[in-house]
Amino acid sequence: MDGNDVFAVYEAMQYAVGRARRGEGPTLIEAVTYRLGPHTTADDPGRYRAAEDVEAWAKARDPLVRLRIWLTRQGLWDDERQSACEEEAEARVRQAVAEMESYPFKPLEEAAKHVYAEVPEALAMELAARAKEGLGCQR
Repeated sequence: MDGNDVFAVYEAMQYAVGRARRGEGPTLIEAVTYRLGPHTTADDPGRYRAAEDVEAWAKARDPLVRLRIWLTRQGLWDDERQSACEEEAEARVRQAVAEMESYPFKPLEEAAKHVYAEVPEALAMELAARAKEGLGCQR
C-alpha cells in the first residue's frame, strides 16, 4: 500500500486492528514509503541519492503535504490554521527541549545498565577507559 497516503494507512490499520480484536491473528502491512531525511545525524544521504529526487518526493508525495491539500480542498484547512498549528508545534518542541535539557546528565555507564542484561566485554572495556580518562556524557 502507499505508506504516504494517510487514509490508506488508516484503513489498513483499522482492518488489521479489527482482525486482531476478533482473534483472527496478525496482519502484515507493507507500507511503501520514502525516507526524506537521513537515517541518523551521522548519515549523509547526499552520498547515495540526488537532492532532486528527495525534493521531488517531498513536493509530490510527502504525507503531510498531501493531507493538507486534501483538507484544503474539503474546506477544512487554511493558511491561518496551518500557521496556528505550526506555532503550537514549535512551542511544544521548545518546551520539550527545555525540559530535557534541564535533566542532569547521568554517568555514561547508566545507559549500558538499562540496555544489556550483561554488558558486552568490549563495551565494558570502552566505558572503563572513558571513565579513566574522565570522559562521560558531555554537553
